[in-house]
Amino acid sequence: MINKSSPLVSVVMPVYNAQLYLSLAVKSILAQTYKNFEFIIVDDASTDSTPKILNDFNKIDKRIILLKDKTNLGVTKSLNIGVSKAKGKYIIRMDADDWSYPERFELQVELMEKNPSVIVSGSYIKVCNSKLESIVSMINPSESISFVIVLLLIRPQSGKQIY
Repeated sequence: MINKSSPLVSVVMPVYNAQLYLSLAVKSILAQTYKNFEFIIVDDASTDSTPKILNDFNKIDKRIILLKDKTNLGVTKSLNIGVSKAKGKYIIRMDADDWSYPERFELQVELMEKNPSVIVSGSYIKVCNSKLESIVSMINPSESISFVIVLLLIRPQSGKQIY
């Protein structure tokens, strides 16, 4: 179990026109059992209701740090902007159309703290359709190149640039 001196975690989420699932994604982060985190959300010049949704959440939780790109830069540049502002010992990557189980951060931080030789941490994922019905029960992250890239975000060892 993690105590009050638990390390700060930086959650970085680039967002572009994500109104459909954004509230679910943000709520899943705010509901984490591990509470010592900053939530850096980079709005990549969204043109839908994403900015309003983000502003509403920003008003109710002080852990949210809302950044706004003036023009659409794409996910990679937006992610790097968020990572450059991160102050946490660990960086957790989140997408605006994903959701996390409430124990995600607690389990990952505990693993990292107990195993200093581990430099990345990931998990199995469920793939859902637009109604959030599971269409693939589990995917082994080691079988996915893109997921392996995401895993590299957890414990940055040299510099802050991701891609």
